[in-house]
Amino acid sequence: MKTKNMFWISNKILCNIEQRREAKKTFGKQSEQYKDWNKEVKNAIKNDKKEYLESHLSHIEICNLTHSSREMYSGINRLMRNFTPRLSAIKDKDGKTLTENEEISNRWKEYCSEMYEDNTNEEIKQVESNDEILERIRSEVEWAIKQLPKGKSAGNDEIHAEMIKASGEQGIDIFHKLCTCKKIWIEEKWPDEWVKSVFVPIPKKGDLQ
Repeated sequence: MKTKNMFWISNKILCNIEQRREAKKTFGKQSEQYKDWNKEVKNAIKNDKKEYLESHLSHIEICNLTHSSREMYSGINRLMRNFTPRLSAIKDKDGKTLTENEEISNRWKEYCSEMYEDNTNEEIKQVESNDEILERIRSEVEWAIKQLPKGKSAGNDEIHAEMIKASGEQGIDIFHKLCTCKKIWIEEKWPDEWVKSVFVPIPKKGDLQ
């Protein structure tokens, strides 16, 4: 039976898999008959997968050459759908290699906390009236929405940039109200949903840690 992750398997391979199952049932897993069918199935699956990948990559390359960006990225997403990048080790501030999951998680937390730490000197902050600040925030919200890139994956809220842009002035007003609501503006606390992020480490050349 084909699975959604191995849809490229041919009917011939499916027949061979059935023959392998019958050989195992009849002669046992250690029999030559089963071993022969098992070898045949593995080689056929390897070849079919190779042919599928070559064909798919050729299509992606053609899309790139013809500037069909949407179709190209769609093809890449289909190809990478079940790929989960993993980084089994990273280094701390002192260069020590961390391999335990808890240590790696704490290091990422430390790194992100330092990245977004507010080091602004309170003494040099410009004093503005409340109305001026609110108007400035609305213009910043409007600018930020216009700068949202198209064709990108949605975040944890599953809201795409195109949906936000299509909301127009009404959407700007809604996001402006969110930014200036009591919890954020007066209490200076962000909603929990706003502080959730998905980090995908992308190793570069050299030391991957």
